[in-house]
Amino acid sequence: MKKPTEKYFYGWKIVLIMAITSSMTMALGTLNFGLFIKPMGDEMLIGRSYFGWAQTARQLVGGLSSPIMGTWVDKYGSRLILPVATFITGLGLILLGFNSSGVIMIVIFGIIGITSLGGPGALITTVPISKWFVKKRGKALAITSLGVPIGAMIFVPLTQYFIDSHGWRNTWMIFGLLAILIIIPPSLFFLRRQPEDIGLLPDGES
Repeated sequence: MKKPTEKYFYGWKIVLIMAITSSMTMALGTLNFGLFIKPMGDEMLIGRSYFGWAQTARQLVGGLSSPIMGTWVDKYGSRLILPVATFITGLGLILLGFNSSGVIMIVIFGIIGITSLGGPGALITTVPISKWFVKKRGKALAITSLGVPIGAMIFVPLTQYFIDSHGWRNTWMIFGLLAILIIIPPSLFFLRRQPEDIGLLPDGES
């Protein structure tokens, strides 16, 4: 039996990066967002409607930007788009840590929505997998999707712990920095638009 080469495993590195990214999105004001409502509302003296509009703005802008984002991912790949999207999202979370206005919070979430990171369709994490795998595409996408429940198990309780121990402002900033540090470096080093760009074939075939 022929031993798998490093080229064979390159596509699975892409899968791992996308799975980690999917996991990290659970800490970027998506699934863990509800844990911030009470402490933020109490300190900022704003009602829950502001938080509803914040998520509405994020999802609406994400939906509107998805066709453009999909075109860019097809044309340029996620190697540059994912780091830029992560930086914008991380910076937005850091700014939330300094914010004391419900209106500005809505604006920040609207800007974050432009990146579609963790938004409708998760184009940045799924499209590259479809380019790197054909025969094993279902398996690769399934592994990538595991990042979501794993991220939920890790980051939801971790969010509550950080809020209780460090406050909601520091928690936003911590997750913003974590996203930048965890996602951007491997994306820049390892991601490629498609295997043909570096002389490989889908599914790691020779």
